Amino acid sequence: MYNHLLAFSQSRYLNKIKTSATQRSLELTRLKTEIPWLQEVNAQSLQQTGRALDTAYKNWFDSISGKRPDQVKAPKFKKKTKRQSARFTKGSFRFEN
Repeated sequence: MYNHLLAFSQSRYLNKIKTSATQRSLELTRLKTEIPWLQEVNAQSLQQTGRALDTAYKNWFDSISGKRPDQVKAPKFKKKTKRQSARFTKGSFRFEN
């Protein structure tokens, strides 16, 4: 999902259209209606993916504008061969015996 949201944001950026976190969230909602298996995935986990991308963009823009002292590169696509990860919020899962 991260790569799809990044591609969505990049295509809008190339067309000189700003993309907000809300628009990425709406794109995620649209994808859930088109891709059946996404309905089985916890919604909070998908939202965390969007938040990770939002943070990556914020860090990049802050770096460009000088608000951030270190240099941060633009968000890039994640590879399948690299480390896989998932984030869950506290109330989004439970253990069953």
